[in-house]
Amino acid sequence: MKKINFNQFLQTTILENSTIEPNEFDLTFAELICGKNSKTYKHQFINYLKLPQKSNIKNKQTKEIFAKSSEENKELAAKFNLIIQHLTALQTAIDNFDILFIINCKVENISTSSKKAQILLYWILEQFITWKQKPHFNNVEEVKFSLIYFINRVKPEIDNYIREMALHACNPERFASINDIQKFQKISSRTFALA
Repeated sequence: MKKINFNQFLQTTILENSTIEPNEFDLTFAELICGKNSKTYKHQFINYLKLPQKSNIKNKQTKEIFAKSSEENKELAAKFNLIIQHLTALQTAIDNFDILFIINCKVENISTSSKKAQILLYWILEQFITWKQKPHFNNVEEVKFSLIYFINRVKPEIDNYIREMALHACNPERFASINDIQKFQKISSRTFALA
């Protein structure tokens, strides 16, 4: 998958509703992330993401075993791997947005687990895409303005640096430091309804 910056990722996936590169399933980005709007698909993806690729432990479920267990799972695994590629591209784009921000704003109690970051990014994208009153966006700046609220509020129990990095990437002036982010999180409720 080609390297892409944060704005390009949002342009392609959210505004154009396309995958970064054409895919064998001819799916839009929303179809890839949400499946057929089934909770089962979402939970299957999260469980798949948590699986190891291979394992030396006998009878332990792995991505490889999942894909080989049936023809349906083989297709699901291919779709899930495509989602993982997109989440990795998004995570890399966010990480590369401002490396100095990472260095200057390290917070000791925040997890840096890559899998947790990808899980959080997945849930943010899934909730954003399925937002019932989602307005029509004309440009990436409008997407980022609305995305801030989802980044801040979706799955608050997942404590990962990617949340702070994504807020900074959406609005580096407003979220110039960890203190700015913490103030924003204090004054904004974790429960919300966007019109």
